[in-house]
Amino acid sequence: MREFNTNEGIGGFTVGYYSTDSVQATNASWTRQSRFVGPSKPSVKTVCEVPIAVKENHFVINNKRDLLFGGDGEFYNVNIGGKINWHYKDLRNIIDRFFFTSPIIMKSGYVLFGTSGAWNSKGHKVIALDINGNIEWEFSCEDGVSSTCVTDSEGNIYFTTYGSKLYSIDLKGNLRWIFRYEAEFSLTPVISKDCKIYISSNDEFMMILDLSGNLLEKFEIGTCGPHSFPVLDQRGNLYFKTNMIDDIQLISLDSVGTTNWLFSPKRGDIITSPALSEAGFIFVGATFFQLICVDCAGTEMWTTEVEGFMSHPPIVDVNSNIYTVSYKEIRGKGYSYLQSFSQEGKESWKIKMEGILTLPVLSSDGEIVLLLNKTSGWSQQTQIITVT
Repeated sequence: MREFNTNEGIGGFTVGYYSTDSVQATNASWTRQSRFVGPSKPSVKTVCEVPIAVKENHFVINNKRDLLFGGDGEFYNVNIGGKINWHYKDLRNIIDRFFFTSPIIMKSGYVLFGTSGAWNSKGHKVIALDINGNIEWEFSCEDGVSSTCVTDSEGNIYFTTYGSKLYSIDLKGNLRWIFRYEAEFSLTPVISKDCKIYISSNDEFMMILDLSGNLLEKFEIGTCGPHSFPVLDQRGNLYFKTNMIDDIQLISLDSVGTTNWLFSPKRGDIITSPALSEAGFIFVGATFFQLICVDCAGTEMWTTEVEGFMSHPPIVDVNSNIYTVSYKEIRGKGYSYLQSFSQEGKESWKIKMEGILTLPVLSSDGEIVLLLNKTSGWSQQTQIITVT
């Protein structure tokens, strides 16, 4: 199988300490350009069900094609065939309603994630589990973890918390440093090839730090909003959504923080993080059920309609086909739509499912894997779905 790479030949991220033999080792700090091709005539199969709600969390897939994901106080390793390999449970969830952040897979095979909860909840930590689901180490950070963990090439780990802190810990879970700020962070940390950390805050500033936690630059860029995952191209340009004045735009910054351009849709706001394709195009979701393509100079190439509201960024396959997940309610029921578009913006196919879909993962040539949240009231249920 071709190795996993966060850059896929087009990105400017540091290589990181991610598992290269995994199918998908992280859903942060990558271009969203897959090394696989998607299905052309899709059929849907429900593989299995697990009794948790995955909420906004993403999942990862290891080298054995096991899915790793968490929800309210529980974390699962489930084989693509539906067998539950192991299950980790945090008993604090019974009272405190803890949940797990999106995981990553390290070169060692460890899966790494944080715990979180209500904004002011305490007692949180980052957890490393070995390949059998046993705790390798825990790092206590007290406040809830607010970002997916990211790594540098040495295996050092970086994440933010709701206590307005950016942490760096080493590969064994020991504290390296803490960068404290007066406002909450609003962007998952990004580490570039030239070893700079980019992070933004709710007071509309972006900061550039070195890998020792020293502040290099600080400048105003607007509010990025929660669940924002920027992308970096080979030239060191950074692309992400930001609220500069009254609307949410797509912004491009160079490596020192100078604005290259701002893009505003003809109507509505940008609502998803971007995806960067090998051909140099950027794809984003917008309000009014829009999928938009712009080039690396910020010029709109096309806009097409999706079926619902896009809460997840698009992904791109090796042939530049784009895949989107969107959601809307019809007569009191919620439906998700998985759609495929050509690089010219023409719809290739569409699948409708009742429930809430997660971000899709291209798991091999001709296969997409998704989690479908079927939670209703007190009943919590997540289905593993394959589309081939």
